[in-house]
Amino acid sequence: MDSLQWLGYSLCRSWIRCATAGKYLTTLTLFVFFQTASQRYFFSTLESRSYNIPKDITNWLWILSGFVHLTLSTYVGYRGGKRNKNSWIAFFGILQGIFAVLLALINASDHYSFQRPSALVLATLDTPLCDSIHGTHVKEPYVPFHLVKTSVLFLLQVSMSLGSTALLALGLGLLDESVTPTKIPACIGVVVGSSLLGLQTGLMVGKFAFHVSADFNLAGDIVWLIIGLILMVVSFIVALYPSRLVTSQASTLIRNSPIYRNNRYDFRSTLGRIFSNKLILSNIAAIACVYTVLINMLYEEPNYMESVFFVPKHTTDATDQNTIIIDFLRYPLAAVCVFLSGVLICITQPRATLLAAWNIGIICVVTILVFTSMFLRCSKIQVHNQITHKSDLNEFCNKDCNCPDNIPFEPVCSSNSHIVYYSPCHAGCRTQDLYSRQEYVGCACVQTESASKRACYDHNCHQMNVGYQSISVLILSLLGTCIVGTIILLLRSVEPDDRTTALGFAVTFICLMGHVPGKILYIFVGNLTCILYDSNDQCRLNGSATFSTYLSLSNICILMTSAALYACVCLMSRPLRPYGTSDSAKKCIVNSVSSPLSPLAPPGFEERAPTPTRKPPKRRPSDLSFSASNTNIDFTRHTDDYSPRSPGTTLREGGVLTTLL
Repeated sequence: MDSLQWLGYSLCRSWIRCATAGKYLTTLTLFVFFQTASQRYFFSTLESRSYNIPKDITNWLWILSGFVHLTLSTYVGYRGGKRNKNSWIAFFGILQGIFAVLLALINASDHYSFQRPSALVLATLDTPLCDSIHGTHVKEPYVPFHLVKTSVLFLLQVSMSLGSTALLALGLGLLDESVTPTKIPACIGVVVGSSLLGLQTGLMVGKFAFHVSADFNLAGDIVWLIIGLILMVVSFIVALYPSRLVTSQASTLIRNSPIYRNNRYDFRSTLGRIFSNKLILSNIAAIACVYTVLINMLYEEPNYMESVFFVPKHTTDATDQNTIIIDFLRYPLAAVCVFLSGVLICITQPRATLLAAWNIGIICVVTILVFTSMFLRCSKIQVHNQITHKSDLNEFCNKDCNCPDNIPFEPVCSSNSHIVYYSPCHAGCRTQDLYSRQEYVGCACVQTESASKRACYDHNCHQMNVGYQSISVLILSLLGTCIVGTIILLLRSVEPDDRTTALGFAVTFICLMGHVPGKILYIFVGNLTCILYDSNDQCRLNGSATFSTYLSLSNICILMTSAALYACVCLMSRPLRPYGTSDSAKKCIVNSVSSPLSPLAPPGFEERAPTPTRKPPKRRPSDLSFSASNTNIDFTRHTDDYSPRSPGTTLREGGVLTTLL
């Protein structure tokens, strides 16, 4: 680690011995864990009623995040790669921690100044019934829209986006310089696996803070405060590491040769080499398609579970059996698969074409699973307003119930019917069963005058839900086995000096595709299949059959595009040797560049024809005079491929090289 400077003196200079690849990997793993946990907790914050973020604002936050990546991510990868990589990582980590603490303080001050319960508390109290709200219902207080809070949320997302870029481009770039090529897949597997475990932690913490502890308004703010402080502490530790680790092999990289100490590595030239590299462009486009499906399905999953399997978004049970599989198994199993794939790549060292072919096979299997999940839905059950093709929930049987507007989705069904009522109030239920909180009696809209939440899962709906969750877990686990190989192909497709910029550009294009056109596509599908809108013209519920069909078909089209792009990667990566010497990597880079200008040729000698190698001339001992003081003369071959001189015979005498042309 770097020594601390104070009053011109270097403190803790011996810390440099701790800057090893193993310790850096441990520190980076912890940083990735907390950073991704904050990202997943950010999703829970946007869905929380206590923050009252409109869905339109949430969608714009996603779209603006894509434009932030377009503007800054590539430059962060380039500039950070030329400077101290750890300083850039720590800067964005500290920035994210500051905004997290600021968000916690602003939201906590709102709770303290207004002295009011959050909207989520009212939503999770006893479900409103027909008689219980007639004439006595207190109107739900309006949680004011906070412009400053929304601005801080936007800045927090920007810092998280750029922090992810710095971690991927700069952190993995420094690890690649410091670890041998045969061991770097395992290191990548550890880092990516830690990020998935962080997502699992953020999910669980979000469920506890915003659902289980809904009666404690400051629970979510305290979590943001803790996350911000932890990020700042870990970022400070990352900043102590030097720009080169003790085990760094940067001195052996191509860029340290005097031939490359020129202006060929400015930002414009670097982007030119990346854009002319067909291999890396195809690889990045394929990753972007897979990322578009994953990130948007993650965002739409609460709406999907609510519309297709009638699982409410907001529940006070963090271990709800309706979502227990995806809540507890999806991310940990994917993390295990990522780590095992990295270890297996280290052991077997497959060819680059085999890595790309594996990705093609996995995507084809995932496409089949997505097509299968399209038919897993409660197809025989419909919401009551779908039968009458009405855009509202008011009917003759519940017109006098005065059901509150924007009431949360609490589905109830009768035991012998295939109709789902939006809530017990809309079913006309007047009394709740004394022995069960899920049973209701005196329901005017139901023939048997009794309804329950449990009855909605009696028509094989629960089995379909379990099947869909199992497929969702399997899909993420299978795609997790492709991550390490894809990153290896990215790192080996460019020159060492261009790797951080290439990773930054990959993050730019991937996030731009997933957050802008991909997000717009999924918003269009949601609006196309919506069957119920709220007072703000926001979709409250989608049609079960149409939503699952259109969403699955969109995913299938995007995944097949990714498979086609990976096929191009497989064809172009034949000369690539991910674990070989730098010479084999040079040949693949030259072959993948469409321009005749080789990225490894020095200026002025781009089209010089290679000179055939000649054998050294035979010499007799009488042709040379040897001195008694030094007779250690050997004949070696001068074969510098980048030298403008013609090859000749080199004499090594007393440490001085003399070339005989």
